[in-house]
Amino acid sequence: MIAPTDYGINKPTFRQHQFETAVQTVAAFQSGAKVVGVNAPCGFGKTLYCVTVAKMLEVPPLYVCETHALQAQFMKDFSAIGAEELKGRANYPCDKNPNNTCELCSYKNPNCDVCILSKTGCVPDTKNHCSCRRTCLYEVQKMKTMNAPIAVLNMSYYLQEVNHAGGFDNRELVVLDEADETESALMNFIELRISDSMVNRYNLTHPKFKRNPSPGVSGRTKRCKL
Repeated sequence: MIAPTDYGINKPTFRQHQFETAVQTVAAFQSGAKVVGVNAPCGFGKTLYCVTVAKMLEVPPLYVCETHALQAQFMKDFSAIGAEELKGRANYPCDKNPNNTCELCSYKNPNCDVCILSKTGCVPDTKNHCSCRRTCLYEVQKMKTMNAPIAVLNMSYYLQEVNHAGGFDNRELVVLDEADETESALMNFIELRISDSMVNRYNLTHPKFKRNPSPGVSGRTKRCKL
């Protein structure tokens, strides 16, 4: 009987239909399909299925999920086979100043005015890049994740990365967990919302053509922070 361990995955057995679905998915890709959608019930074991597909195709996958909690769950199951996760800069403390996060600055745009190291003589290099990049916890984790056999990102960070930095746009296999939430994530990424209070505050005029305002717009927040 074929088992996950045959593909280097530290799981004892496949659940019902997991292996067969993986074989069908691989066959679809090999037949020329660019996108394969799988609608599976709770308890199917989608993460193991996805990793198995990647192992069969012999490509390093990029796994994209909605929340930090789902990233942590994936890492719990697959860190033993090399999975690395990456979140936005705000999730990593500055290793030189723990009171700040890596969101405070990037190596290309150092914010020396509020960095305590500037008081000790630390200055940007000749290219005006932060000299702490090599030890920055975010930058170090980003390089580890980019080079990992399995990269794990959340959707908000993924959209920022592939549309701007471009560090993860070369993966041959991208897995979008909870793909039905993709449209909402894309809208959160590209749309501009202007509330009635902002219209009044800045004396803006309403557009000539418009859709009906969505209910509860003012209280809407993103489901996943970077």
